[in-house]
Amino acid sequence: MNCTITVIICSRDNTASLSKTLENISSLRVSPGCEAELLIIDNSSEPLYETLVRDFKSEELNVRCVHEPKPGLSVARNTGLRNSTSDIIVFTDDDVAPEADWLCNLTGPIRLGAADAARGRITLAPHLIRPWMTETHFHWLASPTSDSPNNKWLIGASMAFHRRVLQKVPQFDESLGAGALGFCEEQLFAMQLVEAGYTIHLAENAQAIHYPDLSRLDRNKWIDQAIRRGASVAYLEHHWLHKRYTFSRLRQLYAHLKLILRSSITSVNRRGDASCPEWEMSYHVQINKLKSYTSIKNQTRRYNLRGLSQLR
Repeated sequence: MNCTITVIICSRDNTASLSKTLENISSLRVSPGCEAELLIIDNSSEPLYETLVRDFKSEELNVRCVHEPKPGLSVARNTGLRNSTSDIIVFTDDDVAPEADWLCNLTGPIRLGAADAARGRITLAPHLIRPWMTETHFHWLASPTSDSPNNKWLIGASMAFHRRVLQKVPQFDESLGAGALGFCEEQLFAMQLVEAGYTIHLAENAQAIHYPDLSRLDRNKWIDQAIRRGASVAYLEHHWLHKRYTFSRLRQLYAHLKLILRSSITSVNRRGDASCPEWEMSYHVQINKLKSYTSIKNQTRRYNLRGLSQLR
């Protein structure tokens, strides 16, 4: 099926990692009959990627760059949506190495009419894998090790959708994602697609390697991520799911006391480079979800219940 494809990478102040990703992107194959382009959204405060774009060479993809100085991953992604007119929109990250057939396999279900959106298979780089990691750790590194074709999640490191979905779900929520609350922008977008009746396919053969910075394995980074995940979930539950928690402050205090108690009877290494157990991450998510919920529970909701676009 003939179609046009835009691959969008949003990046901020990360030239070294983006350069490595572009080496892999330059080798991507494009399905016969399709035309593809690479669109880099430079989310740095000042234009930073002009040299990388100028030096990019690919037999299959043209490249262009748009500067979006307002910080935020969702802001940058929405800038990408506005600057693309292609039939299929693909997103990946500046720390991902896709295989040569990744683009063909990721967009295949959409091109063939079998799905409206698709997610690829992402594997964590081998040098980052640690024996203490659980499925939650892998998931938080955007590299889930277990999955189901019926799973309704999208992951920004490897996702695609047909432009028609934007007629009902027009953009990513700019209050969520990196540079804002931290997370859940892809989750909300995916849930909105499903709510609108669109289908999401797991493209098993669309393989890519994720190589985040080694500092992401630091104990403090796991705790920080848990805090931001809690705030993001609170936003999602209040504004989109219209969820209510009674006695939220008491619930928060109870969760905090449970964390203190378990930490006191469990050996937890406090060094910055130590592992962070899943149970501790879970407590921090819960505590900060309830804390954030308490602070926003009286805010006017930004969506109708399970709405497809913001009310304001």
